[in-house]
Amino acid sequence: TESLSNASSNPIFSTLKSKSWLTMRMFALKSVEEAAKFEVKEDDETLIVPAVITREDVYDYDGMLVYEPKEEIEEATLTAQNAWVVENHPAEIIVTKAEDIRGTVATAVFAEDRIKADLTFFKDRCSAKYLADLKKSRIKSVSIG
Repeated sequence: TESLSNASSNPIFSTLKSKSWLTMRMFALKSVEEAAKFEVKEDDETLIVPAVITREDVYDYDGMLVYEPKEEIEEATLTAQNAWVVENHPAEIIVTKAEDIRGTVATAVFAEDRIKADLTFFKDRCSAKYLADLKKSRIKSVSIG
């Protein structure tokens, strides 16, 4: 694998690093983790899953290692608020097809080195199996665009 020092000399890395908000929107496949530690809420129309949607770390974006420091994660918090949630990364850089949308990000908050948020899934846009898998913490990642 490519080392972080090699990745940082890549001009794309520099562009992404300087625009954390863009990085957040373009490459936001992050873990829906720690959900089992939090209460999943449900009503007739929605399923709300608390999650850590990103954290300071080195991520592999199509074979390129990109370091996302906590300062950039903190700056990106606003861009996560109200972002669309889709099951997989869209083919385009951003979500362009309404039928791909499964929910939205609410209450995005920066804490320590990560962004925590409530992922609100719209039941009428999700299959019964997908909702069941979310409730049982079987789904470990989604995309916010």
